[in-house]
Amino acid sequence: MLSRDLRAATALGGGADSGCTQSAITLVVPADDGSAVAVLYSWDRQRAVVWRKAPGSYLADGVTAFSVRYFDAGGEELAPPAADGLPVEAVRAVRRVRFTLQMGVGEVSRGCEWDVALRAHP
Repeated sequence: MLSRDLRAATALGGGADSGCTQSAITLVVPADDGSAVAVLYSWDRQRAVVWRKAPGSYLADGVTAFSVRYFDAGGEELAPPAADGLPVEAVRAVRRVRFTLQMGVGEVSRGCEWDVALRAHP
């Protein structure tokens, strides 16, 4: 689902509360009716769950770590404050996003990383 939303995204969330932090990202994706919908992915550390859009429909459980890093067109990392998220100017500059996900069940732990180029947006 995350891969599908990333491919379809036309922008990242913006505004004072962008939803783009070190453990969350807001993607703007087209809806079936042609309108734009904000889709939030966020990690709930206490529950070890990655949520998609809103509580009530989580994406994965057993998540022991989830992080999001943002990069501009020159490859420089845009480091958001821990909780405040990226400022609007930085959201507009994002051209690549790196997700890191670690999951564990019992003594078994696995991780993966996605490095995704985003479409340029105004």
